[in-house]
Amino acid sequence: MRASPQTSFGNEWTNVELKKEIAEYDRDGFATIHGFLSKLEISALMESFTEVVDSVISREDHPGAGQDTVSRYQNLRSENPVSAGQVYDTMTTSVVLQSTFLSEKMLAAVAKFIGHEPHELSHFFRCMRLDPPGENPNELGWHQDFQDAKYPDKNSRDGLTVWIPLTDVSAHLGSIEVCLGSHTERIGDVRVEGATEAKNSKRIVINPSEANRFERKILELRGGDAVFMNMNVLHRTFPAHQSATWRFTILGRYFPFESKDLLFGSQRFSVS
Repeated sequence: MRASPQTSFGNEWTNVELKKEIAEYDRDGFATIHGFLSKLEISALMESFTEVVDSVISREDHPGAGQDTVSRYQNLRSENPVSAGQVYDTMTTSVVLQSTFLSEKMLAAVAKFIGHEPHELSHFFRCMRLDPPGENPNELGWHQDFQDAKYPDKNSRDGLTVWIPLTDVSAHLGSIEVCLGSHTERIGDVRVEGATEAKNSKRIVINPSEANRFERKILELRGGDAVFMNMNVLHRTFPAHQSATWRFTILGRYFPFESKDLLFGSQRFSVS
C-alpha cells in the first residue's frame, strides 16, 4: 500500500497533492507535471552546459571560436568523441544538475509518487543529454530501465525515473513512446552478449512485438515538463526528424532503500 509522505512542495508548489497524477502513475506507470521546471531553471542548466563545453574545448585546443554552444559541441562530437564524452561525464557532476534532482520541489514530487520520504530514497543516477536530429540515441530500442547494466535481472518496479526535456518534444521533435500499464511486469530475457575476456555485458533483450500488447503513446511536451515514470515501464526514444533541432533532456533515477531489489552502493552508467 502506498505510504503518504508528509513532505510538501516548496515555494509555489506548497500543498500540491498530485492526486490525479498519482492515479495516472499507478494506472499507466507514468504521469506528467507540466511546467515543472521554470525558464530560469532551464537557463541555469544550459549555462552550466555551455561552461563545460567551453572548458573542454579550451583545454583540448579544439576549434570553435565564435560558434554557438550546440555547434561547438556538434563539432566536438564529430572530431573527438572522447572529449564529447567528457562533457557528458562532467555534466553529471554539475552542481546545477545535481541540485535540480535534489531540490525540495523535486524530492517532494518523487516522494509522493514512490510513497517514501526523501530521507528513505537513493538518488543513484543523473545525466544531461544533447541528441542530434535524425538519429536514435537509444540503441536498446524498446526497454525498461534498470539500476546497473550488470544486474538487469533485478526488478525495478520500486524505482522511479524522472525525464525532463529542456526543449519541446513530440513525434517530429524526438520524444519518448511509452507502453501504458507495462510497469506491472518485467519483460524480456536476460542474456550475455558480446562476451569477451575484456567485456562480459548483460542486458535485457526485448522482442519489439512485446510493445504491441499495450496501448502506446508518444508524449508531446514543452520544455520543462517532467515525466515521472516507473522504471519498469516499457518505452523507447522516438528519433527526431532530420529537420528538427537538437534535443536537450535531463534524467534522474530514484529507489527506496527498503526495496529488496535495491542495489546497495554506487552505480555508474556504462554503455554496453
